[in-house]
Amino acid sequence: MVYTTEERIAHVYRRLGMGAYPDLVATTSSVEDAITRALDLDQPSPALLEMDVPLDRKAATDIAMLAAPVQSWITSMVESPRLIEERLVWFWHDHFSTAIQKVRIPYLLWRQHLTLREHATGSFRELLNAIATDPAMLLYLDGARNNTEQTNENFAREVMELHTMGPGNYSQTAPRMCTRSEVRRGLHCLQQRVSHRSACHFEMR
Repeated sequence: MVYTTEERIAHVYRRLGMGAYPDLVATTSSVEDAITRALDLDQPSPALLEMDVPLDRKAATDIAMLAAPVQSWITSMVESPRLIEERLVWFWHDHFSTAIQKVRIPYLLWRQHLTLREHATGSFRELLNAIATDPAMLLYLDGARNNTEQTNENFAREVMELHTMGPGNYSQTAPRMCTRSEVRRGLHCLQQRVSHRSACHFEMR
């Protein structure tokens, strides 16, 4: 099957961006031009929602507060000229997935989104380190429940099995060792990452 230049350009934008918008395809002269535009990170970053830290439990767990962050993200996906960045933000959201049903705090999910966005096109090592101390992820995978009396290996196992090495590529002692190391910094990181007696603090009390 022979594809037209327009079809090939559209394919590039579907794979490296969030869709082959007609106006974008129409103003692109070649496949090479499409690749260059899709990978261009010199374009200005999209304006993102600035979300206030909730100051009490009721405000922190108000699910209606999730609407504005979701709309901000959708707007960025549609309007941002940094196509590959939007694609990777979406990709990393799927890879390091969390859910409002368990985290329950929209503010923390939005902070996680901003963390993923900050590291989306950079070093995976730095992204993984940031996610390992992300309050939403720690709540979602029970990492915040670690303490010296009773450790919880769920976070460590998910990081190794789903986020990095894959099943069968680590020893069964590795999650236990990782979990013990996380005990020391888990709640401390929660307090450091979210300021002003935040929603995460209320959730953990």
